[in-house]
Amino acid sequence: MNYSHLLKKAYVVNLIEALLNNYNDSINEIIDDKQNFYIKDINDNLSLICPQMSDQKVKNILNTVHHFEEYKEKPFDSYIIRKCVNQNYYIDNNLLKELQLQYSINKNYFD
Repeated sequence: MNYSHLLKKAYVVNLIEALLNNYNDSINEIIDDKQNFYIKDINDNLSLICPQMSDQKVKNILNTVHHFEEYKEKPFDSYIIRKCVNQNYYIDNNLLKELQLQYSINKNYFD
């Protein structure tokens, strides 16, 4: 799974930065160098955002957003897929519920 298409959406970058800064003060921002996306920490170290990265929190957020984007118009299908299909990646069900709620209230948030 390539995360680049997700990271081009402003709400995804804002969501990751907000959640990670809540978890860990060492995350500063997400950097887009037009070819790749990186997490920049407070020491200016860059870590490539990719499926093989070691940061499980970022991968869970991105996997959740990916699932949400795929099923945002079909929340019941999302539920069935999560319950019936053995997923090879982890998603945050609480985050998914909040994204679905936000989408039902204000779709413009995701533009």
